Amino acid sequence: MQGTQHFFQGLKLISQPGLRKFVAIPLLLNISVFTTALILLFSQFGALISWLIGDLPSWLSWLEYLLWPFFAITALLLVFFTFSIIGNIIASPFHGFLAEAVEKQITEHSTEEVFSWQQLVTVIPKAIGRELRKLLYYLPWLVLLIIITVIPIINIIAPFAWFAYSTWMLSVQYVDYAADNNGVSFKEMIEQLKQNRANALAFGGTVYLLMFIPFVNFLVIPAAVAGGTVMWMELNRKK
Repeated sequence: MQGTQHFFQGLKLISQPGLRKFVAIPLLLNISVFTTALILLFSQFGALISWLIGDLPSWLSWLEYLLWPFFAITALLLVFFTFSIIGNIIASPFHGFLAEAVEKQITEHSTEEVFSWQQLVTVIPKAIGRELRKLLYYLPWLVLLIIITVIPIINIIAPFAWFAYSTWMLSVQYVDYAADNNGVSFKEMIEQLKQNRANALAFGGTVYLLMFIPFVNFLVIPAAVAGGTVMWMELNRKK
């Protein structure tokens, strides 16, 4: 349960006065991204379902009632991940500052001199580069999942495959900010998570499930950044 506890520690931390300012801008950015994602999903979902089941032979028409909920869940996950990747790239410099502030709050009980607009300008290229590195890590599995999703019959397993993929990738996404701040390479960070796979999956699974709760999900991303920082610090303390 440590991975789950780390997330809720992060949720508690972002409510502290010294850290609230690091939450506001990424929160507004992600509200905008997810609102756009939901609007696009609901406007195009009917056409997507018709396209996916349109080629089934008539004697398999009964599968429509079985496959429809799986298509719905998978479509939601696909849109969610597409836009969450974009949202995280946009907000990544602010997430880095939030992770730094959380680490400083825990170790020094202070968040002074963590953020300035001059620093933001200098860290943007580095932060976006790190996000693109994550994207290269995600893409091969993402392509495989999309292929599974659009193949009839086989796509019954797609939601379960998406869930396994989601829990791991969310852990990678939000632990990496603290690792990057401390000069740890992406490859080394992945190896650390693999050595603590159960905690990583519990953390990612908690983030994943809470992201589907309306209104709560807007706080999940900054809480995940803070919780991922706590988790990274704990893994390195043990190391």
